[in-house]
Amino acid sequence: MTFSACAVRNTGWGRALRIAARHPGRYDAAVGLSPLTRVGQIADYADRDQAAHAPDGEDPDLSALLLSRAESLPRIRIACGVDDELLPEVRQLHDTLLTASVPHEYEEAPH
Repeated sequence: MTFSACAVRNTGWGRALRIAARHPGRYDAAVGLSPLTRVGQIADYADRDQAAHAPDGEDPDLSALLLSRAESLPRIRIACGVDDELLPEVRQLHDTLLTASVPHEYEEAPH
């Protein structure tokens, strides 16, 4: 049985995308809605103690983690609001995945 994972920025730092990348074959799809892309963003958007939830040794950069697991990723969808303050970082994640030919869906839309 497989599942889908979805997370919004205040549930963690791209948590659904990170979980799916770390557990190949377990998820059909993963969705990041305005995902935090760097561990340093946690303090700006969530409880500062959430930084302690990053597994030891996990790359704090979401794009690096996704690139390192590109061959085993499930379907990926990333979306961000056009007025969202995270838009520049989320666009950078999208551009990085495009450049590396990592299949994913990307959408920008009004909130």
